[in-house]
Amino acid sequence: AFNNSYIPVFGKLTAIITYLTVPLGTLYCLTRKYASRKDILLVCAPLYYFLMLVVNTYGGFTGDWSTALICLCCFMMMPSNDKSHIFDIFYHVVQINNIFTIIIYLCYVFGIDIGFEKVPYYFNPENQNYIKWVIFAVYESGSTVRACGIFIEPGALGTVCALLLIVRFRYSALWEKVLLIAAIVVSFSLAGWILLFGYTICYLLRLNWRNIIVVLAVIAIFMILPKIDFGNTELNSFFNRFEITQAGGLRRTNSDFDLIYNEFLNSNKVFFGNGAGCPKPWGSGVLSYKAYIYEFGIIGFSLLILSLLVCAIKCVKFNGDGVILILLYFLSIYQRPGALITTYGYVVLFGGLSWISIQKNMFDTNTIRNGAFLNINANVEL
Repeated sequence: AFNNSYIPVFGKLTAIITYLTVPLGTLYCLTRKYASRKDILLVCAPLYYFLMLVVNTYGGFTGDWSTALICLCCFMMMPSNDKSHIFDIFYHVVQINNIFTIIIYLCYVFGIDIGFEKVPYYFNPENQNYIKWVIFAVYESGSTVRACGIFIEPGALGTVCALLLIVRFRYSALWEKVLLIAAIVVSFSLAGWILLFGYTICYLLRLNWRNIIVVLAVIAIFMILPKIDFGNTELNSFFNRFEITQAGGLRRTNSDFDLIYNEFLNSNKVFFGNGAGCPKPWGSGVLSYKAYIYEFGIIGFSLLILSLLVCAIKCVKFNGDGVILILLYFLSIYQRPGALITTYGYVVLFGGLSWISIQKNMFDTNTIRNGAFLNINANVEL
């Protein structure tokens, strides 16, 4: 998710870490000389995607994703404690990013020049820019200003922060929650807001099923907001994105893609797709899961989802927080399907599930000990 265009060192640093992970991760797994059956089963998820790249490919397999496969296999075979530690490191890196990002966002919005540099945006360099300070940036297009920090775009920042909030909500300090929500707010990320609303609904229903009235009110507000004129172009544009219509709102495609995709659905390639790496003649602006269906077909894409889902369910252990994470993680796929095949997606999902499980066990253990202590004191007093 990190952006190379405004800070080249990210590309080099990412390459160094990635290529070091291959020998060091492999060596670590070999020296342990043991992996649980569950952890070995988890390897099926990245292996399936790699198998699709090799077998169902357009123009021949060229070695794509091989390094990522080794890294993810090493990660998946690590014990839960190690997965949790890796997730924790990722979480703190993002939180440090959030602190600096919010500060530079406020400085830029309020006209405080701290040495900003304008850099063309990766997606539309003619009309959009990064406003960079050291390694952090905000996105600017006309009068629209959104925070993105070290991420390639604001939506990525908002999505990641929302998923981290979902994982850590029950076991984190108030300032941590506030920082994550503040980052979502200044990123103006639609996916981030949808996940935040989704988690709020799940949280209220878990507290008490009678909160269904509050949930219905939240959904009603969610549907009404796009129809309100706030007297501000940026706010109207943002809330209009929540409107679920065929022509806009949550749409993640363009007209060219829709035409090509509809033709694809009526072709004999609909089940297994055109193959990995096939030409994508629909131009820019397509960030939809349908692009993966176009490549791997309905069956191939469904099996990709299923492989991740089965592995994730294997890690849940009847944990309500874990179930909510899985539910909202797969909901995020609609807006940002890249999480299915990227390292951060695996770290957030499987590292997050491990972290939740460990925190819950610690909480339950402390509760039992405190309860036992109270009972002993009660008996003594009697």
